[in-house]
Amino acid sequence: MRRRCVFAFLSLFCGWSFATAQIPDEILVDGERQLLFSEPFSGFLAESGQAAKLAAFQGKGSCTASLRGYAALWAIKNEALVLSKLVANPCNDRPTEVPISAFFPGTAGPVQAKWFSGTLVVPQGKMVAMSTLAMRLSMSATSC
Repeated sequence: MRRRCVFAFLSLFCGWSFATAQIPDEILVDGERQLLFSEPFSGFLAESGQAAKLAAFQGKGSCTASLRGYAALWAIKNEALVLSKLVANPCNDRPTEVPISAFFPGTAGPVQAKWFSGTLVVPQGKMVAMSTLAMRLSMSATSC
């Protein structure tokens, strides 16, 4: 009976959660860094089974604003998405740069994201709200 009461009490709070907005990836658009709400590298890690390689660069400590433990810089070059830079522990004052060659041997610089075929979400406009439930920022539309 006591377990049922505790369970009933705790289930009252299941809908209530407080989450930290996550540090997004960034993408170069016309030479300017923009937020990127898509996560192309997450798909690569899941498909390739190389997530353990990233752990070697993360060291000790983490923060709630980077549950992935990394942030990436992307660009569009020759009509293709390319991974330009990868850092571990983006919450740190000095994040650890992760060599792209750790995941793509023989490649030191930008690598084409051939594994990604999704939509790139690049928010535009002024931030009008932050939703901790979705862990994303809401941006207003930019008028031309």
